[in-house]
Amino acid sequence: TFDIRFHVLVPGGERIKILLNIEIQKDYYPGYDLVTRAVFYCARMLSAQLDTEFTAENYDEVKKVYSIWLCLNAPRHTVDTITEYGMAQKKLAGDFRGKARFDLLSTKLTPDEKMVLLREEYGIETTVEVEEGMKRMCNLSDVIVEQGLQQGLEQGLQQGLEQGLQQGIQQGLQQGKEKSSINLVCKKVKRGKSLSVIAEELEEEEESLKVIYEAVLDAAPDYDVDQIYDVLHGTKE
Repeated sequence: TFDIRFHVLVPGGERIKILLNIEIQKDYYPGYDLVTRAVFYCARMLSAQLDTEFTAENYDEVKKVYSIWLCLNAPRHTVDTITEYGMAQKKLAGDFRGKARFDLLSTKLTPDEKMVLLREEYGIETTVEVEEGMKRMCNLSDVIVEQGLQQGLEQGLQQGLEQGLQQGIQQGLQQGKEKSSINLVCKKVKRGKSLSVIAEELEEEEESLKVIYEAVLDAAPDYDVDQIYDVLHGTKE
């Protein structure tokens, strides 16, 4: 059973009561950060305890809350992992005793979630006009995000095309250079010249021409330059 909230009594000497939320998520990329949503759920579980688990006169009775998310269809880099997020105090200097505020009114929340947060977390009564204004602003932010994504996609495609074209040109030049060398060796082999003589005439080291020379000998009597090139690069037996 998923998408539920319930109480748990921890067994042992002291029976500690906690609030637990179990969620199952099929879409790992719903368009917002799942962690932010989980934090929001925990915040609601904390605020909902007022006048049920504790009163405004005794906040010490607030119960711990946990939200456990089981994510299906997860990307490869998150498979078989368990990650915990939590709120903890971290004193950087001195003994801090002031008030701390964790603002969860995030642009990643939906308009309806923001309205609930305003009512339940901050006690702000919302009107139809406020809700309509909130939705307009959220829709505007969605459009801006979509435009940014589209612009980034177009720039990425353009950059990819330019890089691909440049690589294609370089590969073409390199291929043409290699085939030209193969063609020269073929002509000299047809004339009965040895590897040492060919290397001397082309001003190359014998070792660097040995592979081409042997491939040319194996290609006799056709001496097809394209086929020899494919053999040298392992694309043809």
